[in-house]
Amino acid sequence: MAEYTKQMLLFKDISGKSVEVDFDGGEISSDAGLLFLRETEERIGIIKRLARIIQDRRHPGYVDHDVLTLLTQRVFQIASGYEDGDDSDDLRDDALLKIACGRQPLSGSSLASQPTMCRFENTPSRTTLYRIAEAILDGFIASYDEAPEGIILDIDDTADATYGNQQLSLFNAYHDSYCYMPLHIYEGKSGKLITTILRPGKRPSGKETVSILKRLIKRLRDAWPEVGILIRGDAYYSSPLMYDFCKEHKLHYVLSITPYSSLLDNARSLMAHAKELYATDQTPVKLYGEFHYQAGSWSEPNRIIVKAEYNHQGPNTRFIVTNLKETYRKFVYETVYCGGGSRDKLIELKTIDIMQLNHAIIAKIAKLP
Repeated sequence: MAEYTKQMLLFKDISGKSVEVDFDGGEISSDAGLLFLRETEERIGIIKRLARIIQDRRHPGYVDHDVLTLLTQRVFQIASGYEDGDDSDDLRDDALLKIACGRQPLSGSSLASQPTMCRFENTPSRTTLYRIAEAILDGFIASYDEAPEGIILDIDDTADATYGNQQLSLFNAYHDSYCYMPLHIYEGKSGKLITTILRPGKRPSGKETVSILKRLIKRLRDAWPEVGILIRGDAYYSSPLMYDFCKEHKLHYVLSITPYSSLLDNARSLMAHAKELYATDQTPVKLYGEFHYQAGSWSEPNRIIVKAEYNHQGPNTRFIVTNLKETYRKFVYETVYCGGGSRDKLIELKTIDIMQLNHAIIAKIAKLP
């Protein structure tokens, strides 16, 4: 850390007592939370698990920082809010970061600088990235002492802005920036990360999503043959390939679907009724209906649940598609679909605890044929 002046500042006395300010307080860091992250890593070992996968092709005689130390430093820097590799130059002697990486805070050697970190970040190959995704999944499976009755796969992507000329960095008009669009899959009941995959800055196609889920489902079913699985996501993951994949692998799904004109036609009478009820006493109205629908590209009809809402802002009509057959439409929409905290909620759940909702969903999944 930087060495600051030891000059003492003198201030006016107070009631005959001198007031002195100096800089002898020792090395100071604002990132005490790293100690808790270090304890967490000691228990779950995710960084160690990933470090074993990354091959170190450097000559041993020129290595000052092994892969585990480099990965630990980078993960903890990002967790502390220092996302840029350039921050390594300023933090390589931070006492708490050195402790988190297993080095003495003052006498221990410095951590990696920015050039070393840059080379390290460009080391993993495509195969290594795939194995990292598998290792995260293995950590998720190992986090359970016994097989769960059912799990919810919350699938979503995020925009990770890029700067410069990174490979596969694309301009995304929705986010108005050049970015990557990593895909994340969380377990909806526990909030645990199942896996995450680095991707180019565009939405995944149905074919890409299914290819990822195919590998994921196989490993989950190998570990837990009887587990019930429900896939939950927004309209970007709703496609004929997804429906057929879920049918083939006996998966349940609740997915948002784009409100095409043909869907709106089927919901027109329900929407009109909601408008009439609102006009009566100017109280917001929310009605649920359903119908079976088959688009030209679908192999069979699917159950469509519609939410017809009308308030002072006008109509708000939403659709979801699901293969849950006997579950009440309101429960499917408000509890199963809107229980996904990683997505934008279409309604506000004020009185029901999210964890209780997800336990109710799991109970339903476990009993479904």
